This record gives sequence, C-alpha cells and structure tokens, in this order.
Amino acid sequence: MNNNFYLELKACLSKLRTLYSAECINEDKLYGLTSELAFFRSQLEKKGRRRERKLLYCISTLSNLIKENSHEKIYDFLTVICNMPDIFLGKRNFYSFGREI
Repeated sequence: MNNNFYLELKACLSKLRTLYSAECINEDKLYGLTSELAFFRSQLEKKGRRRERKLLYCISTLSNLIKENSHEKIYDFLTVICNMPDIFLGKRNFYSFGREI
C-alpha cells in the first residue's frame, strides 16, 4: 500500500466521522462512503502486508457498528480510529493512540 492509499482511507474515515456528528445522516453520502470503505477493505485483504492488515479489524468493527445503526457508538469509534492511517504514513506509532483508546 502506498501513502496515497492511507491518505484516502483517512479522508474517508474523517468524512464518516463528520457525517455521524450530524443529527440527520445523508443516506446517499453514507452509501458512497461505505462503498469506499468496502474498497479499502478489499485492497487490504488482497495486497496488505501482515502489519497493514491490522486495519481490517478497525474496518470490520466499523462496518458492524454501521449495521447496528448506533450513531453515538459509531461516532465515538471513528473518533478513535480516524487517524490510525497515520501509523502507516510514519506520522504516529500505535502506542500514541493509548490515551484515545
């Protein structure tokens, strides 16, 4: 995976977080962003190295939360994970997320 992949994943997660911060969710935007998320998931499954595949847990958990439709849980989870692609961009390490988690 290259840096552009992680920047786009981070942007997708940030957009989802913004979407879930509103009282009413635009279903069209949600559909588009969940489709993007499915693409990122498939790319990680196919091409991701072992270390990179750890993001699959985050994406799977997020997908399950979206299916549950619990807006507050989704928003809180996105708050924690939306910057995790920074690990693979070399901007942060996993342990720097300890306080957020």
